Amino acid sequence: MITPTLPAIALATAGPTTPPASEIQKIRQVIQEKVREKLQQISQKEVDLKRAITATITKIENNTLFFDTHSLIKNATVDNTTVYIGLKQNKIKYSDLKIGQEVLIIGLLDENQQFTAKRLILTPQKNFQNPHQIIFGRVVDISTSSPVLVVIPYSDKNNQYQIKYTPNKTKFLSKIGQKISLESIKVGQKIAVVATTDLLSHQSLVSIKIIVLD
Repeated sequence: MITPTLPAIALATAGPTTPPASEIQKIRQVIQEKVREKLQQISQKEVDLKRAITATITKIENNTLFFDTHSLIKNATVDNTTVYIGLKQNKIKYSDLKIGQEVLIIGLLDENQQFTAKRLILTPQKNFQNPHQIIFGRVVDISTSSPVLVVIPYSDKNNQYQIKYTPNKTKFLSKIGQKISLESIKVGQKIAVVATTDLLSHQSLVSIKIIVLD
């Protein structure tokens, strides 16, 4: 009978090697970073699909609205998560909508170019007498010396707009249509801005409504 040497016995009986604590921590950090990247990708995909348009309702059929609008989006579906806001910033129902009403619609455009309305806000007729724009983006700066927000639009992340506001004229609204204060708006928040062009600057807009979407 041949007796194995001590090193062979040690190899045969030794358990699996446990990585040092520093290696385990590195593995955890890598996993956490991958999870964080994935969550950011999911969030960014949702942002990229968001759209805001102004339009006049021309037809109401079941759960679909049809529009007269300069946008390429000509209709939108609604579901039980859609929020409707009336002219007095009060919640209304889908059944309250009428042909001819002018609206601001914020929603999601899916990969098949189907637009689902998430918020529909009635807009007074007078707001449409002058051309205006809808900017959907993120607040990157709030001036402390002048009534200006700086917003980077999601449609062109290499661009930015100076959004001018007037405390007694600009309406500040929450995502459910409630009035909020200017102080409620923070850097990093997603907003929709209804605004007219500032005649003094092509990079500035004069806001009519600022809606916080977070």
